[in-house]
Amino acid sequence: MLEEKLKKIKIKDKQELLKLINEIYDIYNPCTIIIHGSAVKNDYVEKISDIDLIIISNEFEKINHKERFIKLLEISQRYNLRAEIFGYTKGEIIRMIKNLNFFILDAIYYGIPLKNDGIFWMNIIEEFRKVEKEHCLEKTETDGWKFKN
Repeated sequence: MLEEKLKKIKIKDKQELLKLINEIYDIYNPCTIIIHGSAVKNDYVEKISDIDLIIISNEFEKINHKERFIKLLEISQRYNLRAEIFGYTKGEIIRMIKNLNFFILDAIYYGIPLKNDGIFWMNIIEEFRKVEKEHCLEKTETDGWKFKN
């Protein structure tokens, strides 16, 4: 299943990415792992672009944001990939959607859930759709967002 999803992604070293994802999964038991950014928007440039991942796990409730970043960076540096990884809890993701955090909105709009529990990803999409409707969210020609309060 994961290998099938990786076929849609335009990076060469998918095996290295798979190892990274599996290690993160083993350590943090995330409910969802989302790949987003250039790797899924078809503007990924090998050796220049990074791989953007969002890890959603309630394990992060015990770890402050700075420590999460450091721990995820340490894991990513063990692999021959340029990866930028952010870790959030379920509650943080939902709050960021409601607060119109454009980084998270883009990650959901374009992103591909590489691993998910089948439930929380659907909750994310449902919350995104509510916010999209409530604020009349639309993508702009320059790939930004416009909305109404």
